Amino acid sequence: MLFRISSLSAQAVCLGALLVCTLYTANPLVAQTDTTKVEEDFDQYSQYGDDESVKRYCTQKVQYLSPTKLISIGYELQLPQTINTSFASFGTSTLPSEGNPTATFLSHGLRLGANFPVISRSSIIINLGVNYYESRMAFENQAAVNNAMHRALKERGLRTTGLMATIFKPLNEKNFVIVAANADLNGNYNFADVQPLSTLRYSILGIYGWKKSDKLMWGLGWARTYRLGEVNNTVPLLMYNRTFNDRWGIEALLPARLNIRHNFSPTSLLLLGYELEGNSYHIRTTSSDPFSQRINGAEIRRSELKARLTYERQISGFIWLSAQAGIRMNANFNVSATERAPRRDYIVTNTLSNPLFFAFSINLVSP
Repeated sequence: MLFRISSLSAQAVCLGALLVCTLYTANPLVAQTDTTKVEEDFDQYSQYGDDESVKRYCTQKVQYLSPTKLISIGYELQLPQTINTSFASFGTSTLPSEGNPTATFLSHGLRLGANFPVISRSSIIINLGVNYYESRMAFENQAAVNNAMHRALKERGLRTTGLMATIFKPLNEKNFVIVAANADLNGNYNFADVQPLSTLRYSILGIYGWKKSDKLMWGLGWARTYRLGEVNNTVPLLMYNRTFNDRWGIEALLPARLNIRHNFSPTSLLLLGYELEGNSYHIRTTSSDPFSQRINGAEIRRSELKARLTYERQISGFIWLSAQAGIRMNANFNVSATERAPRRDYIVTNTLSNPLFFAFSINLVSP
């Protein structure tokens, strides 16, 4: 009897096991599945990627370059310097003396500038600007200024009021073109008696360049310029902006200017270099003596080389301070009878000494 009960129990166990196996294998609705697993279909992304139909352009900036000034309000001071003046012969001995040929004066004046983008796109940038520079000349012994040339400088000084336009046109990711033009009214005028617009002097430059990387862009070009005092229509140009690392770089537009740049931080830098400045200044006088009348309507061929050290630092946000010191070396300050007079055909020869100069400005810079 015991054997029969054990046999029945063994049979029951076998039937139970068979039932369980049947339920888990024969009925798929009972089997568990991982509902969180999603099969990735990578073929669906094949339609996406770079849009080759969108043309890309290089930018006009190099890393760590000194900031571009949008608005600048500055002042320049040149320490006392001497001027020695001699008039060319009139061809007669009946004229009175030209006056004391040597004098000492101090030069100072405002420097104002504004330059804003009127079109700013990835494919083209156009900037328009204005500037105003003045050189007021304070002679040491003003009562004794009896030379016609010195008197003309003492009464009104020299001024420049100009308009400028710059176009940066990238051609692709590696090449670009720069065109810049200036129209300047230069002379010893004042704003109560502005000289005629017929005396405007025009300058223009063009550069074709290569943007090699975010740390190097350079180009070759040509300029029509008055930087030597007299107009020169065939000046070759080399533009070279290079950042070697986060501390050192070069900013150059040769032969006009060159700066070696040292960045102390993103908000302060030091520039060591030079700039060649110059223009042709229309002179008018009110005196009736023969020497004054000889230079009435004449042109001062002003050109000077400034070797300088410049420190620039952020004050707050986009407002930067610039402080400059150096030596101003005279290249030309002679006088031609007219704007179109032959080169180096001077009616007055002026020899100037080379003073130290200082300049300061507050600037609103671009982002």
